[in-house]
Amino acid sequence: MYLLFWISIFFILYPYIGYPVLLALRAYLMQQPVQKEDIWPRVSILVAAYNEEKVILERLKNIIKQDYPVKKMEVIVISDGSTDGTNNIVLDFIKRHAKIDIFLDYDSVRNGKSAALKRGVQSSRGEVVVFTDANSSFRSMALKKLVRSFADSRVGSVAGKVGIICKDEFKTSEGEGLYWRLEDLIRRKESMIHSVMGADGSIYAIRKELFIPPEEGVGYSDDFIIAMQVIPQGYRLVYEPEAAAGEESSRDFSSEFKRKIRSTSGGLHGYLKLFKKGMFNPFSSPIWWQLISHRVMRFAVPWAMILLFLSNIFLQSSFYKFILVAQISFYIFALLGLLLPENIIKKRIFYIPCYLTLMQFIFIPSLYRFVRGKTETKWEKIGRE
Repeated sequence: MYLLFWISIFFILYPYIGYPVLLALRAYLMQQPVQKEDIWPRVSILVAAYNEEKVILERLKNIIKQDYPVKKMEVIVISDGSTDGTNNIVLDFIKRHAKIDIFLDYDSVRNGKSAALKRGVQSSRGEVVVFTDANSSFRSMALKKLVRSFADSRVGSVAGKVGIICKDEFKTSEGEGLYWRLEDLIRRKESMIHSVMGADGSIYAIRKELFIPPEEGVGYSDDFIIAMQVIPQGYRLVYEPEAAAGEESSRDFSSEFKRKIRSTSGGLHGYLKLFKKGMFNPFSSPIWWQLISHRVMRFAVPWAMILLFLSNIFLQSSFYKFILVAQISFYIFALLGLLLPENIIKKRIFYIPCYLTLMQFIFIPSLYRFVRGKTETKWEKIGRE
């Protein structure tokens, strides 16, 4: 039981503490700086939309306010079978901004996000394609900062930084804030040694000639696999924290849970594709350690948490009894955070244990969906504030 206890401790702590520490050390000793310059390539900004009438107008207003030459920018809204007022809102916006290249690509048949993005890239005219979501919002300098890393010929894709918008402000809710701060630290260090392990759909860019469309009907996490596929082609996927975007925080635990399960399950399809391309091979892949440590080992955490608790029950010394009491207390607060009214659970003592526990256990249903072959190619909007 002692061995099982400490092995479980390792699998819980390594992805979130051990890996960041070793990564920081490696980045200090073996960093590969990215050459950044203020450049102005022609960019195509793609917004895939399905029934986004509530947010699409503000999204377009935000994009055209970018500190970037208008003549070097085009905006393409790919409406994937929208049945609400999305198309009319976009067409009206185009009429009122005739001097800006804004286009609506509409298909009455809903084919899914992968198909929509493929169609958008095919019709784009930019050297660099920028992907973003309809419910996201760019900071004013985001586009300018995002493309400057393309001055380095080794860079094939750039991932921006995403924050959480609560009540129209760029700030984070407690649980999501902890997650994003850790991810920000890890991504900065990964980018210093080679590449980050994925991008967020709110803001990332790719050289158009490196775009490989995700296979339709598979259920990929599109932003992850599109950005990551530049690495097998010999390029880097780097992180640009000054290219900031915000997305609305989840309305409740249930919404966040569903969203994470969907994206994590889609990520597994992406890992399988990267495995087939040799990205997990320690003898040839520049990112095998990062992929395993940052992505794959997190799937072991919920199982390790269960084994830690069970093994702890049978260990009798005062030290192990203290750890057991600490575990029980943590899970009680997590359970209360799930059951108590919203105005109470927003207190840190309940919200953080609940959020952290749920975000670990999403890996179990995500893995189950993947093993069953359940795919979701037509995205549904998950509740946001």
